[in-house]
Amino acid sequence: MSPYLVSLIKRMLEPLITQLIKYGVGYKIFDAIAKNVFVSVAAKNYGLRSKDTNISRIALMTDLTRKDAAAIKNKIINDKDNFLEMNTMLAKLFDIWLNDDIFLDKNNIPRPLKYKGESPSFCDLVGKSKLDAPPKAIYIELERLYVIEKDSNGLISLRNFKNISQANEEILVSRLKDLLSNS
Repeated sequence: MSPYLVSLIKRMLEPLITQLIKYGVGYKIFDAIAKNVFVSVAAKNYGLRSKDTNISRIALMTDLTRKDAAAIKNKIINDKDNFLEMNTMLAKLFDIWLNDDIFLDKNNIPRPLKYKGESPSFCDLVGKSKLDAPPKAIYIELERLYVIEKDSNGLISLRNFKNISQANEEILVSRLKDLLSNS
């Protein structure tokens, strides 16, 4: 592939990825969606003699293994796009904060946490989630996504346990539609 073509693809993807990152859509979800689209396009548009494209050809066209191409095609046929249920890095943290007794109050509501020190703390939560990032980086990202808030006493509370709030999802949908109409 020529450097010019690589540069064009990067320029095409940059505005899309800028919006995805801004609103909390990570690479793993993008990757899964992209694989589905690659397989779907290859399956629908490149069959011979009005037949569906076979798995071997789909694998060759998409640079996926035949096993992956078959699994993705099967999901597409069975209409199972489970992107909302994908286990993202931050989902591990949310799962612990929402379900682990140590991080819940007596009403089973996620406790507000000090950043560090008194247990359980936000740093304890990050440690238990075994994420490959330091607590400060995770704190900044959750704050950027408006998932957490810090009160005047320094307690960190969970505002929203989804990576993308409903309002942000609506904004992202609008921005993606703008990108489509400008292309």
